[in-house]
Amino acid sequence: MYYDSATNTYHNNTYVKISVPGFGNTKTIEYLNPGIINTVKYFHETVDYFVDRGYVRDKSIRGAPYDWRLAPGENFFFRHNKLIKLTVFSMCMHAQTACVAI
Repeated sequence: MYYDSATNTYHNNTYVKISVPGFGNTKTIEYLNPGIINTVKYFHETVDYFVDRGYVRDKSIRGAPYDWRLAPGENFFFRHNKLIKLTVFSMCMHAQTACVAI
């Protein structure tokens, strides 16, 4: 990846694409390798804690993963803000709501 100082943006190198799958769901944050369950639990126990208390995966508890190689620029913050609003307004319109950032 390279940084363009003229536009203040990062870009993928030729033949390389860094992408972050699973924005909005918990699967990609619960384990370091979601393809191999129970290898390294990342946020699985945290998600389970909330699920045991009535939260629902991918509906009232959400994940916003990002790749550490990418600076969390404006697009991430815009998507993160939108995800919070969608979750709060669609699931918790009349309920007390808490936002937990870990």
